[in-house]
Amino acid sequence: MKFNSCFIVYLILSFGLLSCKQGNKQNFSSTDVFELAPPQLRIDSILFKDSAKLELNFEVENAKVYYTTDGSNVDETSIVYEKPILAKESGIYNFKAYHPEYKSSKQISATLIKTNYSLATVETTIFPPAHSNYTANGPLSLVDFKKGSTQFRNGNEWLGFQSPMVTFNLDFPKRVEISKITLSTLRDHNSWIFLPKSIEVSNKTKQIGSLDINEPNQS
Repeated sequence: MKFNSCFIVYLILSFGLLSCKQGNKQNFSSTDVFELAPPQLRIDSILFKDSAKLELNFEVENAKVYYTTDGSNVDETSIVYEKPILAKESGIYNFKAYHPEYKSSKQISATLIKTNYSLATVETTIFPPAHSNYTANGPLSLVDFKKGSTQFRNGNEWLGFQSPMVTFNLDFPKRVEISKITLSTLRDHNSWIFLPKSIEVSNKTKQIGSLDINEPNQS
């Protein structure tokens, strides 16, 4: 698997959100003017084998957060969020905050994927190695089912590269059928973090897929 550009990347294989943090309770000065900030969502693992925990941080007096689990848009007839959610199946979770006197928040979304295959025995190598500031858990970061957040500066969640081409090799101990490859990347132009320009997927020496990525103009 080859990637062309300087970028920060996290790779997951599957088989078969952010807002300003709400700390203390807030008081608003006007109705029908201010829009609620969306709740802050934390997920322990977007890709999971048994279950994943979704937890919201939202402390606005008299406000409620509603959610759906099937990808449909949230309204005030949706499920009320009352405690952390333990997801045991794949799904698209949407969340939205409502208040009787203020505009509802923007909807936030998270896609969770359940897999039945363990990647613990897959041998992974990377060439060239990741930049020293963004080493995460080394090659194991590609198969540990942990997705990086937007808090990239600690260098513990993402693999970062300054090379025109990066090659990821994944060696499976036995023959398996892969139905989907998911690549997660981070883009922050203000921090000089860019998407790869192109991606190629190969099985040994045979190319089986490719993708060219057009960078948007805005950061």
